[in-house]
Amino acid sequence: MDNIKLENIFDQISKFRESENITTSNFDWEDYEFGKNFFETVVREPKQTKLETDFIIKRLNLKKGDKILDLGCGGGRNSFELAKKGFSVVGIDLNKYAIEQANLEKKQNKLNIDFSVKNILDIDYTEEFNAIILIFNHFSIFSKVEVKKLLNKISKSLVKGGKVLIEIQSLNQGLNLDGSQEWEILEEWISGKFKQLILVENTFDDKKNLHIRDDYCIRLSDGKLFKFTQISQLYTLDEIHSLFRQFQLKLIQSFGDWNGKIFEDDDNTLIIIGQKD
Repeated sequence: MDNIKLENIFDQISKFRESENITTSNFDWEDYEFGKNFFETVVREPKQTKLETDFIIKRLNLKKGDKILDLGCGGGRNSFELAKKGFSVVGIDLNKYAIEQANLEKKQNKLNIDFSVKNILDIDYTEEFNAIILIFNHFSIFSKVEVKKLLNKISKSLVKGGKVLIEIQSLNQGLNLDGSQEWEILEEWISGKFKQLILVENTFDDKKNLHIRDDYCIRLSDGKLFKFTQISQLYTLDEIHSLFRQFQLKLIQSFGDWNGKIFEDDDNTLIIIGQKD
């Protein structure tokens, strides 16, 4: 039987927060064990991957042989689908475990994809790619200073007329999540493979347009508490347009989901497509 009682757990969480029996960290993609736990527990289904890949090919008007840079590629799910359809793909991620798994799958399927472990802020290409994709909200985890550095490198990496696709959560979603809580009991999560109670708390800083998500993971065998915090910088379309223009990119389309719905302010997802002048 688990040692931790679940009754009145929301009252107990305050006590847990103040205890010394806590491990706190941000999402540390360079930490091998965290990267492994994240890769194995936070997934998008193959059906979703196919939907995204078909969308990418159609909306970016890609042609076989085009060269694509998959930033924050994780285990390469989109990279594999694109390579199978005849595109030349380079995948970059900071998660070493995910890239190891990507290289194993690449070898098994005999696909020609260049995977590497690297911070996407450190890419250094010159007019090499027809398209660049950055999905799963990775864009939002960078500060406004880092985002400018990233967009400058993206623009430099694209050929003239090349396109970039970025997926982020919308400002509306951040507003809607403010103050919300959810919890469930899982056998594994980003904290590790053990039975645990997960409490997720969301707050929104409306002055800086920041969404703060705190995951409290309570190991039920002994009450040890792990806390993970992710801060996302959210943007309006006007802000994205202004950022793009600083780096020879123009905003050409925006969508509210992967089915091709035109973006509206009350959508939770924002998919942006830009083109290099």
